[in-house]
Amino acid sequence: MTSVPHQSCWQYSMPFVLWVICFVPILAALWGWMTVYNERNKRPIFGSVIALALFTVCAIAAAGGTIYLVYFACVPSSTPWTSLPEYGLDGWVMLLALASLIAGGVALARRNSRRLCLTVLLMSGWLFIFAFLHASTL
Repeated sequence: MTSVPHQSCWQYSMPFVLWVICFVPILAALWGWMTVYNERNKRPIFGSVIALALFTVCAIAAAGGTIYLVYFACVPSSTPWTSLPEYGLDGWVMLLALASLIAGGVALARRNSRRLCLTVLLMSGWLFIFAFLHASTL
């Protein structure tokens, strides 16, 4: 039996597709908060701010959890993204994404900021789909 030399966690790498899946929603959340800041003098958009807050927490949980799994749980780069360990991350991401989808839909129905609500709906759906796909492969 041969022993494999221990590598530092930082010697592992995350696949590019996983970086895209995790950080496009983070960029969308940043854009959304800049939109809220710029539109705050026009009219109150309380519903879309709640949807954006739920989406932001979901995006941070997905990205932070994925970085933790790759770089702190030492998942090797040879492991495909569908085989990353779960640790309950998928359930939380799906729950938060579903909550932000509902809040975004309600805000859109109440005629809040259309750009902001559509961004929240699109990116929450994005996170929900990828979390669901990952959870179904475990």
